[in-house]
Amino acid sequence: MSEEKKKPEIAFRIGRVNGAVWRHVVQDTGEAVYNVSLVKRVKEKDSENYKDITTFYPDELPAVAVIATRCYEFIKLVTVGEENPPV
Repeated sequence: MSEEKKKPEIAFRIGRVNGAVWRHVVQDTGEAVYNVSLVKRVKEKDSENYKDITTFYPDELPAVAVIATRCYEFIKLVTVGEENPPV
């Protein structure tokens, strides 16, 4: 049986900048851990394919900041009431 591709808890996009919040459960403790990915989707040169890169131009940094803030706020909202919420 093939394993389904894991989907993020939530994703945000501004222009070509994308952010996603991922939830993982620690096998030993059952604790939920969250992390964030920030990428830019670009078309490969001389190809119809797209790829994700993790470098940004200075004028893209405001979008990165907004998306990072939204991801942070989402994580804080879903962890309200947890004993050891992420900082």
